[in-house]
Amino acid sequence: MYPANDQLSYFLFELQEKAAVRIQSTWRGCRVRRQIAESREAVRRDRAARRLQRAVRDWAHTRELHEAVPTAGFERISEDTLQELQREIGTWDAKYGKVKFETFEQVESQHNHVQSLLKEFYSAAATRRLEDQNTETTCANIEATVHLLQNSPDLTRCRNVDLSMYCCRPLQDAAAARLSHKQQLNRLRSPWWKKL
Repeated sequence: MYPANDQLSYFLFELQEKAAVRIQSTWRGCRVRRQIAESREAVRRDRAARRLQRAVRDWAHTRELHEAVPTAGFERISEDTLQELQREIGTWDAKYGKVKFETFEQVESQHNHVQSLLKEFYSAAATRRLEDQNTETTCANIEATVHLLQNSPDLTRCRNVDLSMYCCRPLQDAAAARLSHKQQLNRLRSPWWKKL
């Protein structure tokens, strides 16, 4: 056994050590909780910033689409054409008079009708532009093939290396398309268990 003085000092030492452990664990827990709260706050701010950036990008993209589509591919009209259109409008006004609407619903329905016609016109114009581009591309391919065939040597003087000049690119594309189509038809005709 310890003498009374030693027991007291040992007891005080243990109390002191337990108190130090408790103070350190409380401080560490407080510090970790603060770090977790800060990291959660940082994650929340990061998510909010990303959400805002995404919204701004979407808004800018739709704004570009709405601004670009109606006038894309259309040239401005000349002054002479503008004056001629204004004369036609003046003659129409003189002939039929100003259009007057009785109610707001008539104005709104007429506005919606004109807007739908305008949308149809612009979508048809975009389709026409794509068709024109495809036509131009096809014509350019045909012209390039004709130019190659016109500038190629005679078949009597042709070597094996020069035979590639006589291959027509559109014919190769057509053959590849036919082959792909036949393969798709064969796949459709085959039994279901062969498709697995």
